[in-house]
Amino acid sequence: PAAPAEVPTPEEKPTEEEVNVVKRLAARRGHTRETFYKLVSDLFGHEDLGRLTRGDLEKLRKAIEQ
Repeated sequence: PAAPAEVPTPEEKPTEEEVNVVKRLAARRGHTRETFYKLVSDLFGHEDLGRLTRGDLEKLRKAIEQ
């Protein structure tokens, strides 16, 4: 059976606004919804933004800025 999805603790979980900042950055860099979620999947093995920690979000931001 598959391992349960890990959910970040409240302290690790980014706010909705922090996630939206990264989404807006991706849009400014030319990412469509599809390419944004493909990048998330490539980096983390899933597309569920609710499973990302603040550290993951920072990794995603850096990948978008490359």
